Amino acid sequence: MRFATSVLGLIWLTLAPLVSASGLETAQLLSLKKQDAAALQQLWETIPAAQDDQRSAAMLFAADICQRYGLTEIARSYYLQVLADSDTSSAQQDLASGDRLAIAGFFASQQEWQRLYSTLNKHWRDFPYLLKSQALNLLSLAAFASRTPQTITALYNSESRKINQRDRFLHYNHAVALYQQGKAFEARKQLHALVGLPVYSEKETWLRDEIRTRLASHYLHHQQGKLASPLLNTIRAKSPYAARALLLSGWAALTPDADLPLCSQAKSGQVCWIETDSDGRDIQHSPSSISQTFAELREQHVAAERPLLTALSNSINRWQLASQAVTPSSQAEERQAQLEALVSIGYAQQLVGDLKAAKISYQIALAELKAQTTAPTSAAELQQWDLLEKLASLEQQFQTLTNPNPALRQRALAAINKAKKYRQRDALTIRNQQQKTWNQVITEYLKQAHLGLASAHHQLSVQGPSQ
Repeated sequence: MRFATSVLGLIWLTLAPLVSASGLETAQLLSLKKQDAAALQQLWETIPAAQDDQRSAAMLFAADICQRYGLTEIARSYYLQVLADSDTSSAQQDLASGDRLAIAGFFASQQEWQRLYSTLNKHWRDFPYLLKSQALNLLSLAAFASRTPQTITALYNSESRKINQRDRFLHYNHAVALYQQGKAFEARKQLHALVGLPVYSEKETWLRDEIRTRLASHYLHHQQGKLASPLLNTIRAKSPYAARALLLSGWAALTPDADLPLCSQAKSGQVCWIETDSDGRDIQHSPSSISQTFAELREQHVAAERPLLTALSNSINRWQLASQAVTPSSQAEERQAQLEALVSIGYAQQLVGDLKAAKISYQIALAELKAQTTAPTSAAELQQWDLLEKLASLEQQFQTLTNPNPALRQRALAAINKAKKYRQRDALTIRNQQQKTWNQVITEYLKQAHLGLASAHHQLSVQGPSQ
């Protein structure tokens, strides 16, 4: 969450008396021993008397500890002071690239995009090779937040020979920026190249699964199931995208052979499955919502279409797997995919004429929807609760210091108490936002399930008791 710069951190700059020049090293040793309260006390005693580089190093170390423990306001004040000192310093050497990147990372975590931009914009081109890509990734986040994806493309193109070509996260951000500018063909090409890269870590595996899911969703917007299916079928059951992949693969089975629009001319040649407007941008179709998709299927007189009946049967199987692929710790997007799959099963069974099974499926979906009215806990909310636990731990450390500075301890405990209130407020804000979004999801699926159940009841009553 974003807050104005607090005065909490500034009090440590002028509070304590002169101490020895080894204060920073002492603090580092204390922190290595997991005595972070003692380390902070040592730093707060060191900073006022330190000179130039020692002072900046001490403030950066103090900011890092404060950030890790949720003393966000104090960390922010130190980072801003370090930047201000760097801008006004007469020293020949600027703030180290790694330190500047760490400060920008803090601003990114707080969604302070303008501060992130000003921290990096004049300096990142002088960064070492490996850090340059990380800086560009952070600038990409700022550009997305400010709705200026063209900035990312310009930076990427101008520095393409100087950045880490193995940074798949950077290439992913660039592809998203291209797509937001209407350059969908180029974006798809870049994303397919990323999907084809070998992965060497779990993080890279999950990114590949995310790209596959997003690409497949894009193709389904154009009813191109044949292009979506190969991307989805390779996502494994343990992936955090498993339920979404199964849900989308069910829809892909229903649209294997969508009619191709007339070929449109692109700079790279003919593109025969992309429909474009007069400006050359992709026309986005979104038929994957339950109501619209099944309404279209009903118009095709399913009972007379054996291939479509087979496709619906395949979709039911995939959606049943999707409904079982979620655990209590799954992300909100996975839980949503599970709920949509449950409602979709009923619709599909209704379309193939198995009305009794459809009725049961709707009832199961309604029961599950009513049981999941509380929004899943997001990673952002969990982070705030984790910081609250760390603040409590730090508070305990300060209360039990063996060599306390009474004035510093009193101020530290007051700052921790304020920070706890801020983190609780952050957690509550995130929870309310998540719940509001979740309520909209639940309401939509409840409406669909109730309508489907009423429709199945009506069809059964028309067919009579023999059915």
